[in-house]
Amino acid sequence: MNNTNGNIIFGYLSFHFSTIPFFAELDAYSRFQNYKLVKDLIYRYGFQDRFIRALRHSKCQREAAFFAARDLGCKKMLVSFYQKCGYRWYHILPDFVWTHPHYLVSKHFWFTTFFVKTYNPKYYRNQI
Repeated sequence: MNNTNGNIIFGYLSFHFSTIPFFAELDAYSRFQNYKLVKDLIYRYGFQDRFIRALRHSKCQREAAFFAARDLGCKKMLVSFYQKCGYRWYHILPDFVWTHPHYLVSKHFWFTTFFVKTYNPKYYRNQI
């Protein structure tokens, strides 16, 4: 009986830890799509809060927008915007974790976090 419990626990932990790299890759791919989109929008229309507002709710999305703005010379405006919104370096968890924890199991969360559609840049094709 003890060996069976150990095997179940070991199987659960193995499955859990073997899926982490898969989700990390999906998240990185999605953030790269966000980066390309924001970079195109800033290049075409200039820095506008409305583009950034949609990507402010998670640390990963804020970082994608930060690197796009940095590449186009808008880093100070972006940092200023995030500070006005109340975000600091230690705000790692997404906003909804505290306000709507059930959002983690919604279809919208999974598709906007891990399965963002491929964005083909219109302006920075060769530089990415």
